[in-house]
Amino acid sequence: MRSHGYSKVLGFVLLAVFAVAFVGCGDDDSPTGNTIGSLTDPNFVAVQEQVETYVDSTMDYILTGFSSISSISSGGNVDPVLYGPVFPDSDQVSITYVGGWHVVNLTKSRYNYAFSILDSVQFYSNDDVSQTSENLDSMWYRHNWSFDMPDTTVSHMTMEGVSGFDFRNLQSNAALIDGSQDLNIYVKHVTNDSTVWRNFDQTSTVSDLVVSKGGSNAWDEVRPTSGTLFSTITVNYYNDATQVDSESIWTVTVVFVNGDYNVSITQGTTTWTYNSTL
Repeated sequence: MRSHGYSKVLGFVLLAVFAVAFVGCGDDDSPTGNTIGSLTDPNFVAVQEQVETYVDSTMDYILTGFSSISSISSGGNVDPVLYGPVFPDSDQVSITYVGGWHVVNLTKSRYNYAFSILDSVQFYSNDDVSQTSENLDSMWYRHNWSFDMPDTTVSHMTMEGVSGFDFRNLQSNAALIDGSQDLNIYVKHVTNDSTVWRNFDQTSTVSDLVVSKGGSNAWDEVRPTSGTLFSTITVNYYNDATQVDSESIWTVTVVFVNGDYNVSITQGTTTWTYNSTL
């Protein structure tokens, strides 16, 4: 397990909040019929940035899962220093092996916020749980994190993310990966005149990603040759002064083809499509 993925988490969060600010006031009421969306639509641009970060963070989480193979030694130990660059002044970094899982727990708590990370990985050799990564044929990797603020009566934001990936065919040159991800962000903005709530919920699935070993014959890069990401993004907005109460739902499909990917984003009856590369 490596720490580089957690800087991605923070960037993911910031872009998610940025997206909430733009699409929070929209709704799904639109004329009947299918519409091709403009790629310069401000609402789409905000969501597109979120989607690009979602794709990058998913690849980063998968790479972090792969790195568990080498970062957990043959003795089944994980060096807490690997997590040091995340929070050098963390209150706790603990490594345990329990119930067939290597578990890493990291916490940082201050007077105005608390951040925690809970990672776990389970190795399988010949379809049996193994404490080490020797003769590995499959692996389960789970990543949970949360950001909380103690005073919810003032303007604040709380966030949590849950990811789980199953890696198979690790004795071959092409791994098969399936999984799921959830991201929840709740924002409350308090002024003298009003209180505004913006809630951002994203539920995603990862299906049949095929990732080949890199040039060094190791799992050191993630450029899927095939597979799909599917995501539903729901944004709720409420203003107690104006009584504006709206919900905007976006669906996202990402299809990988040899390291490139095609994206389709739909909101209401409008669909935007574009191509990108990792």
